[in-house]
Amino acid sequence: MVAKINTLWSDRGGEYLSGEFLDYLKENRILSQWTPPGIPQLNGVSEKRNRTLLDMIRSIMSFTKLPLSFWSYALETAAKLLNMAPSKTVAQTPYQICHGKPAFYKYLRVWGSPAYVKRLVGDKLDLRSSLCRFLVILRKLRVLLFSMIPPEQKVFVSRNAVFLEKKFSSGYPT
Repeated sequence: MVAKINTLWSDRGGEYLSGEFLDYLKENRILSQWTPPGIPQLNGVSEKRNRTLLDMIRSIMSFTKLPLSFWSYALETAAKLLNMAPSKTVAQTPYQICHGKPAFYKYLRVWGSPAYVKRLVGDKLDLRSSLCRFLVILRKLRVLLFSMIPPEQKVFVSRNAVFLEKKFSSGYPT
């Protein structure tokens, strides 16, 4: 069973009032409803979910010591994990409800964990890999997104990595 969204309740945030977003809702026959200003309690479920996601982001970010500029990658990971987790209120995970099949856990990695990533260019005597930090899995492209260890902190895509999750404690590899 794949779930269909019938109504979207939201505050009057600009992201929900843009013409492009409202056109999308109309095309997909989703009714848009707004809560009165200044009463977040009426958006209780989404407010609770947002608070949970922010708590997860804070936890993830504090454990890895990566710069706060990477918060959006932590958010994406937190949302994926939350959607793959079982719930007391429904028999299936949110992922199963939306996709009609169970989540695939094989590619889960510890966010921010160090990994040696194969370099694609370089001279014969250059190092063949760089120590990087894992940021997120881009499932549709089947690749991983990494950040170089400081001082560079350049973000790039790769499919070739050896993860050091077992040696990963707080901060950099031990």
